[in-house]
Amino acid sequence: MPVLLMSAAAADWKDRLASLRAAGLAPIASFDEWRAQTLGGAVMRSVISALAGFVLAGSFAFAQPSDSRLGTIHETATLRVAYRTDSRPFSYVDDQGRPVGYTIELCERIARSLEAQLNVALTIKWVPVDERTRFDAIVNDTADMECGSTTVSLSRMKIVDFSSVVFADSTGVLVKSGKGLSTFNNMAGKNIGIIAGITNARAVRDQLARRNLSATLVEFRDRREGIAALARGDLDGFTSDKFVLPWPNPRGI
Repeated sequence: MPVLLMSAAAADWKDRLASLRAAGLAPIASFDEWRAQTLGGAVMRSVISALAGFVLAGSFAFAQPSDSRLGTIHETATLRVAYRTDSRPFSYVDDQGRPVGYTIELCERIARSLEAQLNVALTIKWVPVDERTRFDAIVNDTADMECGSTTVSLSRMKIVDFSSVVFADSTGVLVKSGKGLSTFNNMAGKNIGIIAGITNARAVRDQLARRNLSATLVEFRDRREGIAALARGDLDGFTSDKFVLPWPNPRGI
């Protein structure tokens, strides 16, 4: 499920929800509501989120006190937004090299809400990040918020904070057509590509253990490398959030 990712101070969830709705967003109100809406989906469930590093009327947390972060944004008239280039349709670049996508639009709406709250016209400074640098950008104060396709987890909440859920997705395995790999059980004894350190890798390991299956997991730096290896025939499958797996879509996959 996508949400907006932020860094550290805890805030009241009612205030968080009210702030997101005031910004024109419509987050799911509770985990029970999300579970009801996604019932029947894949076992390897993921919660995607956009990352944010500042407090917006209680909706975001960060490494600095909220008044300090918002004060800096007001003084500089700049909102630093980290974004992914490879998470279509959530966050990617168009033919002109501009950040676009679902969570990009959400963050742009937050910027407009901040302008109204701070009574200042804001310039968005776009900061490119990837799977390995997205959290560092928030923690190290390189960006105020990140807009991508990041999954919420308890371990990640120790270093950053998240907005309410804005999208529900699950982990999938992309395979080549015509190989007879129609269920996860078919991946026994196969080579499965994963991105090191992300929640999809843990989901695949959990499913292998639960089903008492054995497979070889091959680590890659990012999604592009993994899908390219699958297209070359070096892998039998590559795992990621289902909604981003078809992008790009190499021939024969």
